[in-house]
Amino acid sequence: MNGNYNYGQTSVSGINAQGLRKLSLDMITYEEDFQKIFSELQNIMNQTKAIFDGEAGNQYRKNFDNFSTNFKVITNSMKNYSEDFISVIKQYEKRELQQQNWRY
Repeated sequence: MNGNYNYGQTSVSGINAQGLRKLSLDMITYEEDFQKIFSELQNIMNQTKAIFDGEAGNQYRKNFDNFSTNFKVITNSMKNYSEDFISVIKQYEKRELQQQNWRY
């Protein structure tokens, strides 16, 4: 569904700009919270070197390093989503302004 609705001769289109702004800010907050938690996990993983040595410990930390790569992708996606929400608002507002100018 594209958000455009036709009621007889009238076409209605809209977005919830306030809701998208809040969602954008929430995504940034969640991403920052995830970063803090991940930083704490990294500290814990680094501490395991002193108590969990050898091949098994190295594999354990290697698995975490692999997870780290995926984690970066997730947090970057969260940032991108936040930016996309703002971009949608700007594009919609620009289109609305153009339509208003065209009518007058």
